[in-house]
Amino acid sequence: MEEKKKILIVEDEASIAELEKDYLELSGFH
Repeated sequence: MEEKKKILIVEDEASIAELEKDYLELSGFH
């Protein structure tokens, strides 16, 4: 079973946070 990578980013700008979320999920982070 593959272990999911996790990362915590604190971002107060909603549009930037959504962009970062999409990019990181595509890169294999959860």
